[in-house]
Amino acid sequence: MDKKIIRSQAISRLTSLSATDFEELTKGLTEQLIHFFHQKPDLIEQVGGAYLPMKNEMAADFKDLISKFSLKVSYPIKTIQGMGFGLSPAPEGNIWLNEPYEEVSPKWLIIPGLAFSLKGERLGRGGG
Repeated sequence: MDKKIIRSQAISRLTSLSATDFEELTKGLTEQLIHFFHQKPDLIEQVGGAYLPMKNEMAADFKDLISKFSLKVSYPIKTIQGMGFGLSPAPEGNIWLNEPYEEVSPKWLIIPGLAFSLKGERLGRGGG
């Protein structure tokens, strides 16, 4: 099936969800990541990175993950080269992390998406 069709169907399904259903899916995704980090405890000590979800993208509750594991999660920042990741004691922002932050190189990433295949392949917004 064409990615544009799948993308359109995914957006349609996500936008039709009630706030309660969307919250339940977020909770389920967060629980899956909690299970993942229990299975991969070596990642907990490393600095990770997370993209903030755009409209209609599913993402875990990062605050919950950080509190359960004391994860060090960095977020996208604008740099002279284009983009990097920053670690902040009080992360705020939309697409980009607001200052103050310390620029870091994450060892792992959490990337939201519109849909994922059973193999874990991500379908994004198609903008590259």
